[in-house]
This record gives sequence, C-alpha cells and structure tokens, in this order.
Amino acid sequence: MRSTVTLENVNALLEGRLERPAEVLGPQTVQHAGRKMLAVRAFLPDMQQAWLLDPRHGGSRPMRRIHPAGLYEGLYPLDSANIVSDSRMPAYQLRAIDHEGEMKTLHDPYAFAPLMTDFDLHLFGEGKLHRGYEKLGAQLREVDGVRGTKFRRVGS
Repeated sequence: MRSTVTLENVNALLEGRLERPAEVLGPQTVQHAGRKMLAVRAFLPDMQQAWLLDPRHGGSRPMRRIHPAGLYEGLYPLDSANIVSDSRMPAYQLRAIDHEGEMKTLHDPYAFAPLMTDFDLHLFGEGKLHRGYEKLGAQLREVDGVRGTKFRRVGS
C-alpha cells in the first residue's frame, strides 16, 4: 500500500522546510482506494515500531514506517474506526518500541486542535490581537486532561 503523503512533503518535513508540519503529521482525512480514511502520521525517529491506540476502547492498530528516518503512517477506514470521537479531532495515543526494546505510550502533539485560530492570526496581522501573550510563545496548558507545553509563533 502506498502512502497518502507526497514524497515532496515528506522530504520537506524531514529537511525542516515544511512550513506547516500539521499538514503532514497527526490525523488527516484522506481518500484512499475510493474510501474515506483516517491517515495518522507521526515522526518517531528513535523508534523501531509504532501503533495507534484507542485509549477509550483499548484497541491498537499497527502503523507502517513510510520513511527510514522514522516517519510512520496508519490508514484506517473512518466508517469502522473506533478512534474517532467526534468530527473535531480523533482521540488516540501512540505506542512505540525503541531500539532497546522499551515500549512507550505517548500523546501525539499533532492530535490536538490548534489553540490559535485563523481569526487570532487575522487580528494579529491587523495589530488588534489583545492579550497576545496568552496565545504566543511557550504556554503551559492542559487540554483534554493532557498537561504539556504549547509552543506557538506567528506564521506556523
């Protein structure tokens, strides 16, 4: 099975030239073989194998390494995938085994909806984004029960 991401975008991502990595990484709705599919891609360079986990149902689905640098992709039919919680964003985690054989479960940072909206960017461009310090830079956040740091710069 071929990947749904173009070789041009893979190369740009791996070379650090892709302006919007979220267009390649994380969950994407794609058409493949005439079916609507969920493509989940993750860059896990230090891992030798990866799976997509549905934490609500305990199931896992294998991901395929689509580039030797550690880019993984899983394609799943949307009509049968239990990993879709609603139309907003799939709820999933990643499980991977590193080269020493240690299994790790992690959250995919690209699985979360952006915290800065297109309207925020519009206001920023006009110089009218009030309290921009709440949206830009590194921010400690908790989203859907997951604590972490959100990084945002204008143009990304």
